[in-house]
Amino acid sequence: MNYFLLEDNKIHQRFIKNLVPNIQIFNKPHDLLQHVHTLKNNSANIFILDLELGDTPKAGILTANFIRQADPHAQIIIFTSHSDLTSLCFEYHLSVLDYIYKGDAQNKIQQRLLASLKKAQDNLHRLIQCQEIPLKLPNGSRFHRVDLNNILFIASEKGTHYLEVHGFKTLTKIRANLKDITSIHDQLIQVHAAYCINSNHIQSYSAKKHLLTLKNGISLPVSRPFNQIVRQLL
Repeated sequence: MNYFLLEDNKIHQRFIKNLVPNIQIFNKPHDLLQHVHTLKNNSANIFILDLELGDTPKAGILTANFIRQADPHAQIIIFTSHSDLTSLCFEYHLSVLDYIYKGDAQNKIQQRLLASLKKAQDNLHRLIQCQEIPLKLPNGSRFHRVDLNNILFIASEKGTHYLEVHGFKTLTKIRANLKDITSIHDQLIQVHAAYCINSNHIQSYSAKKHLLTLKNGISLPVSRPFNQIVRQLL
């Protein structure tokens, strides 16, 4: 999942960064919106937006409106010190997940924000599981069409130029390079020289054993260079 913060206050930036280490921080709406336009279709996105930036009271509202048009399933959390502006979210029909007031006690803000993020993650997981996400995987000079939700992991077949696409009930071989697979969709993450997993199907991860367990009970090794990437997914 992708996490984004629109906030120009350095103190609040550090506070949220401590809670969500892999969040991408933007000071200006223009920079965030430029990045939004580069996101892949069907990517899972969570946005935390301040309503007022600089001298522009509606900056966060207008940004949220553009985000909603570009990504109808985006999870938007408002983080603001201006509770009087929250009614504008209803006027713009933004379907905001939660409104978090900066004036509350820090422990209350933390609890509220973590609860909102968990709800956003659950919402996106349900959407991903319900929607078919068609992919075209390279297969020599052709393509193999598959629903992303049905991919558990992809493994290199030892001694050949083939990959094994493992589904919940299927196994398909394609002629492709594992490194090329990860650029097809954000959910396809390489965790080892020989393995690429669907991040939506991770059950658990043991950092000590360097083992990742998928929802069907299969465990796969995680190479040291990919440890941090896997931790950020959990």
